[in-house]
Amino acid sequence: ERPGLLVATTDQECAMALEKHAGSLGPSTLALIFSENRKLKALQLNGIDPSPSNLAAGIYPYYKSLYIVTHSKTPGAARKFIAFAQSETARKILTRTGHAVPPFGRKASGAR
Repeated sequence: ERPGLLVATTDQECAMALEKHAGSLGPSTLALIFSENRKLKALQLNGIDPSPSNLAAGIYPYYKSLYIVTHSKTPGAARKFIAFAQSETARKILTRTGHAVPPFGRKASGAR
């Protein structure tokens, strides 16, 4: 460790530290900024805003993929959650909270 170096172990700790120190620069995600109404600004890259629509269009190149992984014995409650996660309601929530939502389904993901 270095004297004066801020260390955050969670995304929320990092966001709080960034908010407390004017002019600071650090990592975050649109999802965290949007869903937690953080007073942070996601920076443009080569003049391109990091928005869900720019992510979905492939214009903004940096993103983190999230997956739901199951197996043949997935419990019923988990299957219900997956069904909800693929619903139009969930799509709207995810988009509103900074996620670029791809098409759902096996064919959309390239799975066989």
